[in-house]
Amino acid sequence: MQREDSPAVERLLESVVRFRRLARRPDRVAGLTRTQLMILSVIHDAGAGGATLSELRRMLQVAGPTATQQLNSLARAGFVDKAADGADRRSVRVRLTRRGECALEEASHGFAATVAGLVAYMGPEDSDELARLLARVFTY
Repeated sequence: MQREDSPAVERLLESVVRFRRLARRPDRVAGLTRTQLMILSVIHDAGAGGATLSELRRMLQVAGPTATQQLNSLARAGFVDKAADGADRRSVRVRLTRRGECALEEASHGFAATVAGLVAYMGPEDSDELARLLARVFTY
């Protein structure tokens, strides 16, 4: 199928493809994948009480078996603890361990350093413009 897109559409499509490739690039912290780090972040954001499996599935928008498999892997590696929920014994509550908190902190520092490097590379004016444009994209 051949498309007849304007040059602006072509440039934007190419940029989106490149960003998607960048997002798939391996970026391991403490031996964890980006998906596992995202799960740790969601658990952290849930607060001191942690999150139930069903809450995690809903927040991550993944199927039950996928979330369960990832959580089991994180628990075996010592990044999360799973325990029966005090309010509902049928439900499992997941909390970060100290190791999970440290991995998340390391990832956060690494991400901040990457963004700082991008700002240094692009300069403050282009960085502000990129931030403005990305904010506009997210409201589309």
